Amino acid sequence: MTPLLWTDIETTSLVAQEGRILELGLVLTDAQLEVVATGSWVAGWRGIRDIPMDQVAREMHEANGLLDAVERSRLSLRGVEDAALAWVRHHNARGLLMAGRGIGSFDRSWLRYHMPALEAVWSHRNLDITTLRYFFGDEKREAEHRALGDLRISIGHLREYVARAEAAGLTPLPALVA
Repeated sequence: MTPLLWTDIETTSLVAQEGRILELGLVLTDAQLEVVATGSWVAGWRGIRDIPMDQVAREMHEANGLLDAVERSRLSLRGVEDAALAWVRHHNARGLLMAGRGIGSFDRSWLRYHMPALEAVWSHRNLDITTLRYFFGDEKREAEHRALGDLRISIGHLREYVARAEAAGLTPLPALVA
């Protein structure tokens, strides 16, 4: 398998044009799906608890402590993007597939709208764990709704799916072969 650049974002809503990015996480894995590096940044938004937010997101991010982290953060959204771009350069991770859960329809569209320079570092190809979950007939999986925690869960799922595929005599897709 090829190295992958995983991403997860936490937001205030499901619609990029109406919401704000609260947290961004990145994980670089090697060809054996071992974690090489992790990075996570929380954007600081003044008055976050007064900003319009989906009720589900508000309750979730209150419970998991993200709103408290947003209040403490001194990074602007641009600062988060700049830090992530520096991390990608440092780890020579440009051009890799975007991996994660729901990334094709959610994370990539949010990044394209709010952080276009960061979105441009990935290949145009995605490895979406949600698609694999449906393929393997798995029920909805757990989530912490914090970027790095959810990425660790997704990497574990991909390891499981690769093992199940190999046990069935299947090999990875050519695009994933190192």
